[in-house]
Amino acid sequence: MLASRWSGPFGGVPPFDKIVPSQFVDCFRTAISDAEANVAAIANATDAPTFDNTIAAVETSQRVLSNLSALFHVHAGNLKVGPVKEAEYQVRPLLAEF
Repeated sequence: MLASRWSGPFGGVPPFDKIVPSQFVDCFRTAISDAEANVAAIANATDAPTFDNTIAAVETSQRVLSNLSALFHVHAGNLKVGPVKEAEYQVRPLLAEF
């Protein structure tokens, strides 16, 4: 749920009512892995570089990670207790390494 596309106006609305903080860590691991694979695919492409297959592709390569980060930072900034705080201890190093 945390990594799904947002729906609604202005690029979608985060599903704040469906967030389960204990899912953040696994979702971040998956989103980071996917983003790294997307960037590697762009870097290793054999096609001649164009705006669409380089610049635009890089812009969209981390969309899930960006959305997930937005959800996480709202929660981490506002809910400094319980499972959110525990997730923050694990997620911050993952993001720093990425």
